[in-house]
Amino acid sequence: MNEIKLNPSVQDALVNAAHDPFWQIVAGVTTLVFVLASLRLCSKAGYHALFGLLLLVPVVNVFVFLFLAFSRWPIERELRELRSVQQTARRVDQDRLRRAA
Repeated sequence: MNEIKLNPSVQDALVNAAHDPFWQIVAGVTTLVFVLASLRLCSKAGYHALFGLLLLVPVVNVFVFLFLAFSRWPIERELRELRSVQQTARRVDQDRLRRAA
């Protein structure tokens, strides 16, 4: 495996940063925000919230992202059905108003 050759001072700085509690907290908070956002995104799309955890799995996350981007979400199907029911109800109401007039 090819390793990247770094200047020893840069390598030491990276190792020190990885063990620094501040940067560990930053990484933990960033991970937590990403996980919560992915759970919320899947929930809003109409999928089970835990589906968002697949975004944490390398390689699988690319396919999940593409699936979420290009598939019809369950919430879109539900909205389409509700709009058709609403249009039907409007037609019925208009017919009733015409008959009453």
